[in-house]
Amino acid sequence: VLLLFGADDPWCTPAVAKRMHTTLVGRDGMDAPAAQRYIELGNVGHCPNHEAPTAVARVLLPWIAGTCSSLQSSTVDDDGQCRRKAPLVSGSD
Repeated sequence: VLLLFGADDPWCTPAVAKRMHTTLVGRDGMDAPAAQRYIELGNVGHCPNHEAPTAVARVLLPWIAGTCSSLQSSTVDDDGQCRRKAPLVSGSD
């Protein structure tokens, strides 16, 4: 789980976002460091993807790649989905 919030969000304030994070960390059976991450973007409000798309991409792309790294052979499609690559067939070009 990636929690990505704008520090200046008037509706989901940093206090609310941090409470979400604390709730996730406290869930039974959840490996906190591996399962979730909290990031707050400064000078960004309620719509980080519209207000700071470059900053969001700098956080999101490595996180997506990290979630895909747990798959033995995977790729990230244009839609951001992790997919297993088809196995290579011996002797094919």
